[in-house]
Amino acid sequence: MKHFVIAFLWCCSFTTGSVAQQQSFRLQSISFSLLNENVSFPAAMLFENPIHPGASLGAVFPFAGNKNSSFGIHPAVGFYLHREHENGILLSSPVEYHYRFNFGLAIGGGIGIGYLHTISNQQEFKLDNGTYKKLISLGQPQFVVNTGIDLSYKFFKSRQHPMDVFAGYSFLVQLPYAAPVGIPLLPHTIFQIGTSWYFSP
Repeated sequence: MKHFVIAFLWCCSFTTGSVAQQQSFRLQSISFSLLNENVSFPAAMLFENPIHPGASLGAVFPFAGNKNSSFGIHPAVGFYLHREHENGILLSSPVEYHYRFNFGLAIGGGIGIGYLHTISNQQEFKLDNGTYKKLISLGQPQFVVNTGIDLSYKFFKSRQHPMDVFAGYSFLVQLPYAAPVGIPLLPHTIFQIGTSWYFSP
């Protein structure tokens, strides 16, 4: 898994560098969102009881587009707290497409890969000479594939630094989850609401 993490970071840096050479690659905006995570396949239920809260901090680097549409890379780091399962720290960098209508509403989506570091909420034990001893776990590195859609609306369009309010729904697959016991992957859904602040148009 350590080799995968190194390869993932190298691919991200290679992709970013390649795009930067071809386009005026620049930071367009930063975003902050609150989220709710569920271990499930996509469904109409956005919130379940109990809520599994989290937050995410992201940025947008556009590399192609025109007045109403754009392609961009959206690196983000976030976390969620799942009391009955495991907590997670998520790093992702999907490629996204957005179309913005003239009245300010935008719709878009993307797909990408990422890194998920999970920490179990259950105490783990190891059998040692006939007795069970508590294990101190630093967590488990995982690979994820994620996709999602979002809606946003731009405010203060006439100002130098406008802002967006957005809602997004994403689906990710965590793997390899527990292949030795017959569970090769684990599905997650994440609903988030947040805001983006623009540094450039």
